[in-house]
Amino acid sequence: MAIVLSQANQFLNEEIYNEEIENQVEELLNGIVVDQATINEKIDLVKNKYHIEKPTMCVFYGRVSSEKDQQRSSIITQYGIAQDFENEYLSQGFIIKEYVFERQSATTAEKRKKFMNTVERSKQGEFDAIVVKVVDRMFRNTKDTINIMDELQEKNVALVFF
Repeated sequence: MAIVLSQANQFLNEEIYNEEIENQVEELLNGIVVDQATINEKIDLVKNKYHIEKPTMCVFYGRVSSEKDQQRSSIITQYGIAQDFENEYLSQGFIIKEYVFERQSATTAEKRKKFMNTVERSKQGEFDAIVVKVVDRMFRNTKDTINIMDELQEKNVALVFF
């Protein structure tokens, strides 16, 4: 009887854990906009402590291509990497003001609405840089890569792969 109860508790704990992960993933897929007070604190820190007059305002873009368990946890990992990036590079003026995540295959950029929206907003001056874990989170198509990188460069928007 004790073994059956132990297995039942383990199953219940796994179900709760999976639900928590799924809730985190859904929250990330909805995107995170850092509140203005926090951004202002970071700007003050960058200006006063690190003596950088104009911080680099960034958006982090993360992507998974499916709903598989491994992919779900990847989006959480990418969020952690984004936070690590800001912690490491805040002293150089990089501030992440928004986190954008998408669950979409990357065969072409135009299929990824959140990505294209992030690119357009960056080109309009909302962000100075787009930070991405690795290039394949952004591009899988050479033509898209070249075209979008050229468009961003024309608008002085940096791409940072971390």
